[in-house]
Order: sequence, then structure tokens, then C-alpha cells
Amino acid sequence: TADLARAANLRAQRPVITTCWAGADLQPVPTWQGPTLTPSVALEQAEADAVLVPGLWLSSPNGLQAPHQQQQIAPAVEALRALPRRTHVWSYCAGVALVAASGRMRGRNATATWWLRDPLQKQFGAVPWRFDDPLVEDGPTPTAAGANGHLPLMLHALASRLDAAALADLQALLMLPRPRTIHPAFAG
Repeated sequence: TADLARAANLRAQRPVITTCWAGADLQPVPTWQGPTLTPSVALEQAEADAVLVPGLWLSSPNGLQAPHQQQQIAPAVEALRALPRRTHVWSYCAGVALVAASGRMRGRNATATWWLRDPLQKQFGAVPWRFDDPLVEDGPTPTAAGANGHLPLMLHALASRLDAAALADLQALLMLPRPRTIHPAFAG
């Protein structure tokens, strides 16, 4: 996502999207067997127009309910809940669960990763789920399905900020695998 934002700025030769790494606090955020990310600002001080909540490293739907997982994500859920209502909150994959837990998606259409269908429907019944849709935009909480859900979210955001040729350049150079249009017959 940060690479797409940087490339969009370079291609447009102007600031299109400015990014920062924000967290519930300034504590380093470990990723599963990957680098540790260090937030440069706490979410409550970020004054962001939009926040992108990434997926969580879960290997099963039970991971959402595990007590240690609930304890780990509680500060992020509270930070999302405290954001001003004007702040857009984008999420994808299992990160959608954090936004749903914050209450920001109540009554709004949303999608998420297909294998989280049952636990999300049970836990967040006030959210009209559309799991067969790869991207759902309903007001300030757009959601996308799958581990690569940041791609449709960013394409959607950049489509209103870049001309078609610039967006095509970003897709051709930065997106692997290339996004493809799926025939509606295969959506389910």
C-alpha cells in the first residue's frame, strides 16, 4: 500500500496520498515471521483522513476468538472506536473484524475473507455482510476480501485521484498478480 501511494505521488508529480505508520500507541508492532513495524504516530494524534486496517495473521476462524488474540487487538479496536466519525476506515481480510468490533460498521454493508463468514456473521449480526463481493464501499468504511484486499481498496482510492493513464501505469508496474475481472457467474 505504501509503495502504491509513493508511486502514485511520483507518477502524478504531486502529493496524491500521504502515508504514515500509525498504531494504537507507539509500541513496535510485530508481524508474523516478518519485520517489526514501528508506528511514527499514535492513531489518536494522526489526524488522518483515512486509516487502512490490514489483515491479521490468522490461520483459522478460531483465531479471532482466542483470548490472547482478543487481548492483543483490544487496544487497536479502542483506537478505531475513538477516531472521529469523519475519518474513513478502510479494511481488508481479517482486519475487517477489528473495524466491525469498533462498531464503525454497524448497519453498513461489508465484505471480508470468505473463511471468516460464520464467526463474523455470528459476532457482528448488525453488519449486512456481502461475502461474495471482493470490494464493498458503504460510506466511510470500505472493505475488501482476501489477503491482497489492499489492492482493490487502493485502486478504488486512486481512481478518483489519478487519471486513467496514470492508474494504468501503476497497475502495469506494481501489481502482481495483475487484477482481473471475474465473470459474475463465478462470483459465488
